[in-house]
Amino acid sequence: MLRPVFVAVLEVKRFLTDRGDLAFSLALPIALFALMYGAFGGGGVSFHGTAHVVDLDGGAAAQRLLSRLDAIDAVSVKYYSLEDADAVMDRAAVATVIVIPAGFTASLEAGQTATITLKQLGSGGEEGQIVSNIVRGVAEGVAAEYQVRAAVSQALAGVAIDAARVDAVVGGLLAEARAAPSVAVTAPTTGEGDTELVARMVPGILVMFLLFAVALNAQTLVEERRIGTLERLLTTRLSVGQLFLGKFLAGVLRATLQGALLLALGFIVFRIAGPLVFAQALAFAVLVAAAVSAIGLVIGSLAKTREQAAW
Repeated sequence: MLRPVFVAVLEVKRFLTDRGDLAFSLALPIALFALMYGAFGGGGVSFHGTAHVVDLDGGAAAQRLLSRLDAIDAVSVKYYSLEDADAVMDRAAVATVIVIPAGFTASLEAGQTATITLKQLGSGGEEGQIVSNIVRGVAEGVAAEYQVRAAVSQALAGVAIDAARVDAVVGGLLAEARAAPSVAVTAPTTGEGDTELVARMVPGILVMFLLFAVALNAQTLVEERRIGTLERLLTTRLSVGQLFLGKFLAGVLRATLQGALLLALGFIVFRIAGPLVFAQALAFAVLVAAAVSAIGLVIGSLAKTREQAAW
């Protein structure tokens, strides 16, 4: 009963000492996994863009706008003079430039409409459009605060209250509103960016490389028949059924080892899921390994050469 197990263990030992088989079955899957992840998952989780800004105002409102914009993780602020901005746009190095004109702060303080100029090449590109919308939203927030201050000051006109005190109270209330907005926007997802991508990629890659075991098992059987190893084994106490079972178990062990390595890479390095899901995935890998091992033995029995077994 233990003879097929001994055959399987011997096959696995020989597999682990063969650098070519190891490279084909273990190193190649890892390399291709990294290549596919880099090609399809390199975009990262969140958007990040650069706001190219020309500040011709330099007033309090402009500084408030730029400081809040710079505090957003998804946006970096890069400053230009007007001449430099025109130069980089002429070279098409930058597709979108936000210009804060002179008098921006004065217009807001006077309760008038202030304008921000958006200079862009064509549509400004996807990044430029997103950054422009972010800038527009921040600017509207700053303008709304000035409008609130102006409305409060107008409502209290003629009342003996210090203007600085009114401004301080209104500013404090606006700061509290920004820190704890009355409307919160959430974006629930079924995964977490790259982790979700890896979770989708692992099953397909796992099955793909377990199918490689079909060719490996078939080629191994053809090679052993060519060099006479199978005939020598049949001269021992091994029966044909025990030899077949030993070869089958060896194929299952090799393919399971390959699948376990890929699963460990996905679950440990990328933290796809917990131990229970890993155990379920590994059980699935064992079932697929058994199927491909059996198919490999059938192909190896029918093929006459290694090339036939591979194709």
